Amino acid sequence: MSQVENQLGPEGQPAEIPFQQDRPFGEPAKLGPAGRLMGTLMSPGETFLDINRKPTIIAPIIIAMITGIGLALFLNWQAKPDWKQIARTVIVRQSEKLGTKPTPEQLEQQINISAKIDQFLPAIYALFTPIAFLIGSGALPMGMLLLQPKTTFKRVLSVFAWVNCSVGLVNAIVAAASLMVRDAQSLKPQDYFNPWGIAPTNLSYLLADDASQVLRTLFSSLDVFSIWKILLLIVGLAAIAGTRKITTAKTATLVIGLWLLIVIIGLGFAALGFGAQQ
Repeated sequence: MSQVENQLGPEGQPAEIPFQQDRPFGEPAKLGPAGRLMGTLMSPGETFLDINRKPTIIAPIIIAMITGIGLALFLNWQAKPDWKQIARTVIVRQSEKLGTKPTPEQLEQQINISAKIDQFLPAIYALFTPIAFLIGSGALPMGMLLLQPKTTFKRVLSVFAWVNCSVGLVNAIVAAASLMVRDAQSLKPQDYFNPWGIAPTNLSYLLADDASQVLRTLFSSLDVFSIWKILLLIVGLAAIAGTRKITTAKTATLVIGLWLLIVIIGLGFAALGFGAQQ
């Protein structure tokens, strides 16, 4: 049988040719870490196809760790946060929400322990960044299973890691710039457990000072950088899905649904005294 006949189906009709992404890529990756870092932001479509050829995880995690440590060190140097006062505010607010009333001795003990931990914020970022990436990307493969993709957990994790480290780097630069142009007094009530939220990039900055914690957390979730991550993840997951049946509309349903779940969980913590501050 000739080659032409092999490509013909019944009654001489062309046989269905598998979608290109259904077959493994033969060509090597074209972009290095720097190229992927910039490409995720500037040309995501091409970059995610390159990640599909050869997913990488270590490089974006290291970049994210360095970014977090650098921002935390810069925050300590520029803002000089009063960790004891911050710990006191958080603990007292949580006690009021939970209906508990620690004795003065217990309160001071909790404040001292919390303040000591807070001083090691850079080390905490270094330790928990890879853990946060694994947890954050863990839900995506489970959701992708419902869409029946032809991809791997490593590819999903790689997309998640590059999106978060790239957008996180820009977010950190904006936060550092915001620290530099603000006076020390305006920085005192900031939520230093989330240094990326220092810059006015979300709707919580439109709320009055006496707005509820739940409302502030809800408005904080409507952040420019969060939306940017969502859009990139939608494009990235569709690019590595391995089949044209999984469109950006389907990955958008998955990503936005998981984001809404995270927002709801955050609102629950806010109701208990945890959450965004300003």
